[in-house]
Amino acid sequence: MAAINALFILVLCLIGFGVYSIFAIPLWLVTGDRLLYRRNSPNRLLVGLVAVPTLYVMLLFAGYTSATRPAAIFEMAFNFKPPAEVEFHESYHYVLGDYGEQSLTFSAAPATIDRILNEQFETSLGDSRPTHDGIFSFTREFSDSFVVETAKLQYNQNTLRARYHWVAID
Repeated sequence: MAAINALFILVLCLIGFGVYSIFAIPLWLVTGDRLLYRRNSPNRLLVGLVAVPTLYVMLLFAGYTSATRPAAIFEMAFNFKPPAEVEFHESYHYVLGDYGEQSLTFSAAPATIDRILNEQFETSLGDSRPTHDGIFSFTREFSDSFVVETAKLQYNQNTLRARYHWVAID
């Protein structure tokens, strides 16, 4: 598995280098001329080689941070936007090669939890019994697109706090 992940990362790096090469030459020529205002400047190559990777990394970081926002994870996991009363506490999103994991801790009204349970777990709070601590626990194992895919939701009816955890391996 480690060898496959290493190969996957190598392929991604090669693809990234190819994309970099396609955009680097025109952008560095334009950027170098515009920033230095001289056609034959010896710093033009240096400016291009710094500006292009910096822009590429900034775009990757912007895409990553927008996908790891708690509201974005909520929407990806449950297929609807979080209602206004949902308060997020923690979120975690990790994908590498064939492995993906999401975790989300939030406070929500029982109606929101019921909607999640109806749509994702095909049950409801009324059909379940809490533990002696007042915690409901739900697990769904499915594999529509993955070899292993598990989703777990725990909900504390006393504190109205929920924890969702999803793991998938392809």
